[in-house]
Amino acid sequence: MIIHSNFSKIGHSRKIVVFDTNILLYMIKKPLNIFAELEEIIKEPFIPAVLNVTLMEISKFTKSKSIKLKLNALAAYDFIIKKLHVINFNRRGPSVDEVIYQFAVENNCIVVTGDRKLRQMLKHKGIRVICVKNRHLKEC
Repeated sequence: MIIHSNFSKIGHSRKIVVFDTNILLYMIKKPLNIFAELEEIIKEPFIPAVLNVTLMEISKFTKSKSIKLKLNALAAYDFIIKKLHVINFNRRGPSVDEVIYQFAVENNCIVVTGDRKLRQMLKHKGIRVICVKNRHLKEC
């Protein structure tokens, strides 16, 4: 896992692709060839990442009383640690989605989400959004 204290350390030569919690949990339940599909959609170098608030949210789910949610969250946490960059974004918001929204707008990154409200807010600001349709990633 690579933790960056701020976005500028990652570099601006590659597009940042930020994943939200629900898409990570979805990928665990219904595995996708996520990186190959993203390469086809984005068609430019990118850095797959999550914000520190997303990692904390997944971490909370690993303590769930629901065995299914707990196992999915543990698998998602493992995926994050092994495959994604974690970006420390020191902003607060009423929700993780709001923090993702703030980061995406400030940094013009791509967001992968299954959350309809977040998707609509981002598209309204001209941010590229990728979601799951028919068990494959698609630009929404």
